[in-house]
Amino acid sequence: MKGILRELQNFQPGDEPATLLVLDRSMEPVVPLMHEFTYQAMLQDVLRADGNKVKVRGRDQNGAMKDEEFELSEDDELYLQLRHEHIGVVKDRINELFQQFRKNNRMAGLKSKKAKDATSAQMKDAIKDLPQYKKTAASFYRHMSIAEACLSKFSDGLLDISELEQDLATGVTEAGVEVKRKEMQERLTTMMLSEDVRSMDKLRLVMTYIITQGGLKKDTRQKLLEKANFSIEQKAAIMNLFTLGVTLAASSRKSKAKAFTKEQIKLNKIHAESVPLALMRFVPRLKSVLENQLRDELDESAFPYIGPAPPPRKLASRGGGRSHRAARSSRIRKTLRASSEESKEEAPCGPRLIVFIAGGITYSEIRTIYELCKDHNADIVIGSTGTTKAELYVKHLGATRA
Repeated sequence: MKGILRELQNFQPGDEPATLLVLDRSMEPVVPLMHEFTYQAMLQDVLRADGNKVKVRGRDQNGAMKDEEFELSEDDELYLQLRHEHIGVVKDRINELFQQFRKNNRMAGLKSKKAKDATSAQMKDAIKDLPQYKKTAASFYRHMSIAEACLSKFSDGLLDISELEQDLATGVTEAGVEVKRKEMQERLTTMMLSEDVRSMDKLRLVMTYIITQGGLKKDTRQKLLEKANFSIEQKAAIMNLFTLGVTLAASSRKSKAKAFTKEQIKLNKIHAESVPLALMRFVPRLKSVLENQLRDELDESAFPYIGPAPPPRKLASRGGGRSHRAARSSRIRKTLRASSEESKEEAPCGPRLIVFIAGGITYSEIRTIYELCKDHNADIVIGSTGTTKAELYVKHLGATRA
């Protein structure tokens, strides 16, 4: 970075110079392993979407099983409205929006009436709406099918798996009760012995435990790996966590140490008791890092500047101020505005913040940045070596040569 700065000696920043924050996956290696239950993240994970294409298994009109492939698009307004919603409310949201659509679209309104009751003028107006009707109706069908497929995964034991993940990553239950390490080890062992838990989910749980609890004793780790019957590549993914700064083997002294400080437990209890949605106790660390940067409170010893620090940001609350950069809002803000009926064309306040994460960014972190843009009226641009999901993350770790 310093070499690049030397090459840009004649570069003159504008009145509001942007800040580039460069991070990597070692900052929080557990995030790609966690199940996330907002719509976009969940369909990408549990339905194993291939980029913007997702396959859903369902029944046709005759009751026979069939596979359907759907394509997700930034041009799909319904998708933009749903993608960061919790899966528990997505179906209700789709139904609510569908009723609005039936009320406002003339072709949908005509179909809800008896054809003989419609006037010729109403039919003529409805025909004009036909192209939009077909496109929007297809979108409702697409997302209802995907949402139902996501929800069906809870009958496959996903709830118990995710509860353990959340307990491990936060140190507290959904009721805000501090969990005991011995109890979590017992639950983890039960999962490893279960034939109903997929090998990939077992692997995610073991890796989550190691990352969040400061490692496992070597003999305990070996016994768990034997019980889970992991492949060579899966075992390599576990061992290669050390390349991200993760402690694999807990010493006898460390095994007695608390995984979370009293302050962390206190904050996690407050959040667990206040969050209105299930399985959303865990919050990616990226959120607090960026919030601190937006407030000019980020620890410079942990995140040092390369070169002189910029002037303090003028961060306004949502709704305050306008700037000459109204037309240059980041793509995140544009799609955020497009996904909200109540959102106004409002310029971001303060200098632009560019965030780059080496090693891949997760969909939960992408959602976090959307929320920060909205809550702080900030201009944040994200970049990474790519988006990552649990299976891809594990694959890359398994192939890493230390």
